[in-house]
Amino acid sequence: MADSDLNRRPTAARGSGLAQHSAAALARTAITPNQISMASIVFAGIGTAALVWWPTWEGLVLCAVCVQLRLLCNLLDGMVAVEGGKGSIFSRIYNEFPDRLTDTLFIVALGYACGMPWLGWLGALLAVATAYVRVFGGSLGLAQDFRRPLIEALHRGESLTIFPEGTRRAQALPSAFKSGLFHLATRFTDAELIPVYLDNLYRSMPKGTWLPVPLTCSVRFGAPLERRADEAKDVFLERARTATVEFA
Repeated sequence: MADSDLNRRPTAARGSGLAQHSAAALARTAITPNQISMASIVFAGIGTAALVWWPTWEGLVLCAVCVQLRLLCNLLDGMVAVEGGKGSIFSRIYNEFPDRLTDTLFIVALGYACGMPWLGWLGALLAVATAYVRVFGGSLGLAQDFRRPLIEALHRGESLTIFPEGTRRAQALPSAFKSGLFHLATRFTDAELIPVYLDNLYRSMPKGTWLPVPLTCSVRFGAPLERRADEAKDVFLERARTATVEFA
């Protein structure tokens, strides 16, 4: 486990009541953070076996459950070590190596399950390499950087173009907006939300093509979307979509 909050991944689940109570209960027992880390390997092994040797819907459900249990172990081991004060000199080793092993198990198994073993091994290699670069930077005295580019750009006040549909469709009007737009609007209340309609884009750059078709396209900008206190998510998303399509 990391020695400071600067070296811990910011996780919203850590502040939830369930996580806090679970970590406190575990801290009062004889269970150590290192044992919780090792339990994540057990869950990863079960999930991997289900994915490779039990390729039915029951096996897939079991694998999905094991993925969540593995993530739960990753959350609680750090909380028990740091907030519970049960960390040891071996905590860093137990924090890193089980994660690298469980990542490898799941990613490699997924490659075999989809008939592309090479892709699974490549994904596992890249996952380990990414973690190595982060830990190597930490060994040089650099803070562990878990920032998300989109969030950081909004913190800096930069302008972003967001496609809230989350997909591309061969039609003129957008489909229902995804909830990510609502969460960003709720978090960054000072940012202006400008509805933008891209006319004829679905014809000039059809889905699956590499090069644009030489057709005329136009961009129309609407007025900033008004913020409304205590507005429900589905109401906000529909209002945002309506503000976009009304000048289509």
